[in-house]
Amino acid sequence: LVSVCLAGCSKIDESAQPTPRPTFSSRVVTSGLEYPWEITWGPDGHLWITERVGQRIVRVNPEDGTRSVAVQVAGVYQAVAQDGVLGMALHPELLGGTGNDFVYVGYTYDADPGPDAFPRNAIRRYTYDSETETLGEPQELITGLSAHNDHLGGRLAYGPDDKLYFTVGDQGSNWL
Repeated sequence: LVSVCLAGCSKIDESAQPTPRPTFSSRVVTSGLEYPWEITWGPDGHLWITERVGQRIVRVNPEDGTRSVAVQVAGVYQAVAQDGVLGMALHPELLGGTGNDFVYVGYTYDADPGPDAFPRNAIRRYTYDSETETLGEPQELITGLSAHNDHLGGRLAYGPDDKLYFTVGDQGSNWL
């Protein structure tokens, strides 16, 4: 019954041309980053990138690949493949003239410096200065979030409800 319906119901248009396949190209915009974790387009037309091991946020001009350090994130603990400077979220009104020129960053820090590390996650807010193209005025928003060296997420995102969300991963094993 199915084959009869297919044979009787479908008509092949012999004159139709196949849809052309899209073409793509790629190029290296920049290199030498120290383990980039988050990459996002900024309202200034630059790529904003967190460097997990480099412990900084850089801005890259996609036209010519030049980059500048927006901020070296102070107090970062980085020892394994899933910690350091992690996620970043740009305020939806960044450079919109509303005074909300904020950039949020999630990072790992050592909550109890000593012989044994006690990693924790934090979220810090910076203010972007468009004159100097740097981030300053750091403000700790949340500290003491769980962290570990196994399956840490660390992404930051603004939701459609204008709230900031931070992922902690599936917490792997041995989380405190």
